[in-house]
Amino acid sequence: MKNFDISNITDRDMFQAYYAILDKKHRLTEIEYKVLADLNYQAYLIKNEVTSEDLRWRLVFTPEVKEDISSYLQIKKATLNNTLTSLRNKGFILNNKVKTDLLIYPNEETFKLSFNFKMVRSETGKV
Repeated sequence: MKNFDISNITDRDMFQAYYAILDKKHRLTEIEYKVLADLNYQAYLIKNEVTSEDLRWRLVFTPEVKEDISSYLQIKKATLNNTLTSLRNKGFILNNKVKTDLLIYPNEETFKLSFNFKMVRSETGKV
């Protein structure tokens, strides 16, 4: 097993990196995984203060938070809204909540993720 240390990454960038890796499994567009990452990040920011999951996600989808996401990702509001619609249509957002199996809520300064890769040989397509 090979370990890689990624030090001094901001919490917001860590969410972006995590979802960029998930993208390979779920085949999202770049903007879709970036929006999902920032939705998860926004929920993470208020998790300790807002323990009710329903209330937390209602707050994440407020116009103010959506404005923050648009600004951070440097996209227009219309692009964000279209992306949210696409994510809903693909089943990644259900009832204005990101699917729970995609969410992470780090609770330490050092957050560890493990990935298992099943390699397929390029020339044969077999393991």
